[in-house]
Amino acid sequence: MGPTPPHVAVLPTPPAGLAYVGVPPADRQAGPGIHWRVPPHWTGRYVTDADRLAEVLAPAATAVHGPTALALQCRICWDTVPRAHAVTAHGRLTAADRYPRRLTAHRACARHMVIDEEER
Repeated sequence: MGPTPPHVAVLPTPPAGLAYVGVPPADRQAGPGIHWRVPPHWTGRYVTDADRLAEVLAPAATAVHGPTALALQCRICWDTVPRAHAVTAHGRLTAADRYPRRLTAHRACARHMVIDEEER
């Protein structure tokens, strides 16, 4: 077997019940190897909601690496939040947000959220 091509990462066999997900660099939009499929008339906007993607991937990272695997990030000002100073609030960042969600934030930042009436 020859040398490993630069677009290939050799990963160890995962333990039973686990799987690896490969994520290519943002600029890799053509093969060979893993790459992003970009629609022909793409405007440059994100294909998925980055907040929603992070929301569904974070539990996987913490399940594998433990509860402190990811730094907490304030979902309002985007600065890192020390765990001792973080609060979790349920609401919307703006009135235009479609769905309320759980958000980690600095205590001062959480005061600026739109809290749903049914959550009060």
